[in-house]
Amino acid sequence: MTSLNYFAIGSMINPVSFRARGLKGTECQPAELLDHKIVFQGRSGMASIKDSVGESLHGVIWLCDDTDMEKLDEIESVYDRITATAR
Repeated sequence: MTSLNYFAIGSMINPVSFRARGLKGTECQPAELLDHKIVFQGRSGMASIKDSVGESLHGVIWLCDDTDMEKLDEIESVYDRITATAR
């Protein structure tokens, strides 16, 4: 089984919210996503990220297995997976 890092912002930072969605994530640690910024979209102000060289935003990284990633693809269906650098 493959493990992938999932960078979380908003409610997905909270372990209670994360687990309430049926996700397991084996590790969680604070992280800074490089060359991106946070943006808020629509009337509800849903948080998203946008490329922005030289900027960064803070969140957490969850270590997720394939099953978690499949669930996340369903839950976060308005987002696309991207490859990015975090520290």
